[in-house]
Amino acid sequence: MKAGILALQGDVEEHGEAFRRAAEELGVSPVVVDVKRAAQLKEGGVLAIPGGGRGVPIPVRVELPPLWKEFLDALSPSPASGGLR
Repeated sequence: MKAGILALQGDVEEHGEAFRRAAEELGVSPVVVDVKRAAQLKEGGVLAIPGGGRGVPIPVRVELPPLWKEFLDALSPSPASGGLR
């Protein structure tokens, strides 16, 4: 099982451990990677996006940092393939 964790904010280690426990329960070997570049999104089979707590809101009207924009663009469906760009 290959799993990626979007490593732009906290709880990365905790999510990695959760993937490892789940893989162990399923009887498969886990490969867990910290995703720090948009190009890495295509390498993983599943992706965890840590956050969502009250301390990590993304303001709607503030321009996103370039790295976040790169990730959001990569996660947007490609019109031609219907999948990731």
